[in-house]
Amino acid sequence: MRDDKEIRLGEIRPGQIRPGEIRLGPSAASYFSALGIDVGAKPRRPVCRACLDWSVRRSHLAGTLGAAILDKILSEKWARREKDSRAVVFSPPGKQAFEQVFLG
Repeated sequence: MRDDKEIRLGEIRPGQIRPGEIRLGPSAASYFSALGIDVGAKPRRPVCRACLDWSVRRSHLAGTLGAAILDKILSEKWARREKDSRAVVFSPPGKQAFEQVFLG
């Protein structure tokens, strides 16, 4: 698993209780709020969890946080959805912006 910025900062932690569970760290609300992402609301589905993508056999961030991050990526026009696919294609400036914001 890549040592992403959120994990290094303690914002998102792999779960200690159940495989695939992810918990937000104590500073997650302010970190994501600064990005325009509200993690304080009580949604019906989990805020964040790991989800195995069967097609590439790799986990991704699912739940309301994963959806909110994807919405931010698309609204900032860092990436676009590939037609008739689940793939998201980053532009070179979008990839750079994403890495700066999320990977430091």
